[in-house]
Amino acid sequence: MWRGDEIDIENIKVGDRVTSIDPLILSKKMGIVTEIHQRETEEVYQLDFKHRKRLTLTGEHPVFTPKGWKDVKDLKVFDKVRYFNIQPPKSLWLDVLRITKITKKQTVYNFACTPLHNYLAERCLVHNCYAREMRDMTLKRNGITQNPRVARLIDYPSLLRFVNKAFSFKDNTHPFMNWAVRER
Repeated sequence: MWRGDEIDIENIKVGDRVTSIDPLILSKKMGIVTEIHQRETEEVYQLDFKHRKRLTLTGEHPVFTPKGWKDVKDLKVFDKVRYFNIQPPKSLWLDVLRITKITKKQTVYNFACTPLHNYLAERCLVHNCYAREMRDMTLKRNGITQNPRVARLIDYPSLLRFVNKAFSFKDNTHPFMNWAVRER
């Protein structure tokens, strides 16, 4: 939570304040919970780190790594995940020591938050829910299909800045427009 206290994800409510992190400058920002999601799943992944630190997420949940956002199911042992100590403030990379795939039916929880669309789960930086779906919906709404040669997961705020900047030019050209193809 924003004040440094911890709460189980199933107890978070719309309007709660959570700790978000600007991944570019590693500064703490306040995020506001805008949506709550709950669903059943057949598998989750448990990540084990040094000092008995543990994080359990669904496979499609993105975590922040030195190479950007990466789905949990794509992590490998010794990949690094961004970890934040709140008091005193400190950021470091934790090595994933073990990845355990747990296959049993269970309820999982997630939420969306603004403005940075990320939060700390067990002090690890994770992206909020449905990052790809939000990205794809925004692209489709603006008549853009992503160029498959450079397809990658980008964060939603950056995508919105890109779309707004790309279409602010009168002739709809932009130096980075080769990233996407405009459909008309």
